[in-house]
Amino acid sequence: LTILNMLIGVLVEVVSVVAQAEQEAAHLRMMQERLLPAMQTLDENEDETISLKEFRTLAGRKDVMEIFTELGIDVVALIRDPQVLFAGEESLSFVEIMDELLAIRGCNPTTVKD
Repeated sequence: LTILNMLIGVLVEVVSVVAQAEQEAAHLRMMQERLLPAMQTLDENEDETISLKEFRTLAGRKDVMEIFTELGIDVVALIRDPQVLFAGEESLSFVEIMDELLAIRGCNPTTVKD
């Protein structure tokens, strides 16, 4: 009976981890399908990077705010202080922006790096 309970516990944990990985993959797909085209339309110099000015324009769009909200990103804080994302850089590539946005979601655990 004890071994059976342990086995059930392991199975529940595996299902939980797989579900979390699937949810993360869905968020990544959503960013690639919905956010990437929005970034490409605002890339004024077509160098596949977004400057701070371009990001402010991007973040002010209603459709982008909805994407941020679905991802669990604090939209108000991001618009108020976009330097959190840029960390002193002049511009970031599309991939770097998407990585940073995934890293600053509210559902992520706090780390020493934060």
